[in-house]
Amino acid sequence: RGLKFGAGAKATLMATLTPLAEAPSAPLRLALSSRPHFSGASTGAFKALGGYAEHILAHNEAVEAGADEALMMNEHGRLACAAAANLFLILDGERLATPSLAEGALPGVVRGAVMAHARGAGAPLEERPVERSELETAQLFLTNSLIGLRPAVLVGGEEERTPAGGALFEALQSWYLSALKAEIENS
Repeated sequence: RGLKFGAGAKATLMATLTPLAEAPSAPLRLALSSRPHFSGASTGAFKALGGYAEHILAHNEAVEAGADEALMMNEHGRLACAAAANLFLILDGERLATPSLAEGALPGVVRGAVMAHARGAGAPLEERPVERSELETAQLFLTNSLIGLRPAVLVGGEEERTPAGGALFEALQSWYLSALKAEIENS
């Protein structure tokens, strides 16, 4: 009982399975969350209820504000991640940036695959601190295992922002869908 594990304690694992729904292609509408994602938290890299509670609350906050997903900043006011996805920015139509793990980004499978492919293809990619002000000119997309690569747009403010698109995003999305299809066919 309590926080101490007894000598004979065994872990309980629970999993659920549902068919994967066809992911919509419309850009996700993002809202900046007031809830910080603490970059140094020991549970920050785990998608578990205890460490993920702020993400759930941030997502609910975004939905209540009319968005589809929340963008979370770390305790330093820099971008960390979305509530249930990783964030990429396309800068000047040709360079990629994504928050680093040290900034609070989750080590997502699709994030890692996109980064490895981009580097292998010679696309300029920066894994670094991302300032909130960069959202004003960047095109955005999110990644996770359920949505793949999905364009996104920040809602709010006075100017209409453009979701990710163009040659770089289209090339990454095409590569990802081909790689996913090949993996499914080979399994």
